[in-house]
Amino acid sequence: MKKLFYILSVNLIFITIFSCDKEDVNNNEETIIQKDSLIIWQYPLTEDTSYSFNFHPKLVDNKLIINAEPFNEEEKNSTVRAIDIHSKEIIWEWDSYFFSQYQSIQYCDGVYAYEDRVALNSGRDSYCVDLETGETIWKIIIPDGDAEISGYGSNVYQTVAYGPNPFADSSSICQIDIFSGEIRKLFTVYKDSSNYEVNLCRPLVYRQDGDTILVFSNSMYIMPPNYKPKVDLYSYNLSKDSILWHIEAIDPTGQLNVRPPLIKNNLIYFGGMSKMFCIEAETGKIKWQKRYPRNSINQGSNYLIYYDKIIIKLDNGDLIAFNKNNGELMWRNSHVGACCVELRLYEDRLYFSSGYIFIVDANTGKTLYKIGKPNNKLPHDMYLHAISVDLENKRMYTTNGYFLNCFKLPK
Repeated sequence: MKKLFYILSVNLIFITIFSCDKEDVNNNEETIIQKDSLIIWQYPLTEDTSYSFNFHPKLVDNKLIINAEPFNEEEKNSTVRAIDIHSKEIIWEWDSYFFSQYQSIQYCDGVYAYEDRVALNSGRDSYCVDLETGETIWKIIIPDGDAEISGYGSNVYQTVAYGPNPFADSSSICQIDIFSGEIRKLFTVYKDSSNYEVNLCRPLVYRQDGDTILVFSNSMYIMPPNYKPKVDLYSYNLSKDSILWHIEAIDPTGQLNVRPPLIKNNLIYFGGMSKMFCIEAETGKIKWQKRYPRNSINQGSNYLIYYDKIIIKLDNGDLIAFNKNNGELMWRNSHVGACCVELRLYEDRLYFSSGYIFIVDANTGKTLYKIGKPNNKLPHDMYLHAISVDLENKRMYTTNGYFLNCFKLPK
């Protein structure tokens, strides 16, 4: 994504400042430590078990889709693999990129599976692979795309920026048919006289009264030395080619969480950098907005709806639940690590990695399990990727820097 390194450096300053608040509300210190006894098997991500970059393992039809790029061989393309969850055998391998070097699909949302197709995205290009064989079905070169995608039914959504790097004169949301590979632009914004660089973000897509609706943000920046950020939020009726509403400068920091909004009962939930917003889907009227506790921010973690709660992982280490109807804080757990995470909800439990693996009761916020590292002799042996839970076989899967790990699912 354009301007990524500059944006991240600014956000790190925010994290440093906001993490200093020591106010304590509803802390939860009870943790059950589970160690090596939970491991069923491990699969090395590289031949020599060296450290690697990799993405969140995705569980699809008894297959785990994984990716690994050796840390010391960044010029090589990474390899995507489908692994059988029972035998650990490789079903297929894929590395059919357009280019011969520096290609990788290692982002948190660079994979979308639908029926027998798997869409893969590296930012510069998008691919579709047969889930059973790993054969390339189609591939598309993207000029300068966001390295994360979202999907709705048989369509894949990706944003694309145009202009001399690191600037963006225009930005578009594109839709790709996962079966044919046909791509079309849906919505475009342009740099105007205000001099803001433009950058559309992945949309929430839903159906309303027979129409397809997209809700998305435009993250804008005036570049240094007069740096100034701004975030606008749009609702767009794709079927009627009309903007339903537009909220300008919605977050006071001028920055945003990069995840798509959520919808429940005709209410849109949008996570800004510093606030959570609840917005009426039809009108764009803000029903409530709530600052995150202890002046924290959320720049990269997703958020989830669970019954009457919207659950958010913050960058300072807090895991919180707001009442989704009025924004009141329902619980806060401040003992789950200060990392951007990928929350997963299975039944009434939250699963995520933040150095360790955490399993948290979604109703109370109580930490049920904190799972330690499987090999303390390996440097940087931390869990930072999403947890794929297999309720049928009572297992869960995730990666560290070295292995794909299969664990018993704690009771």
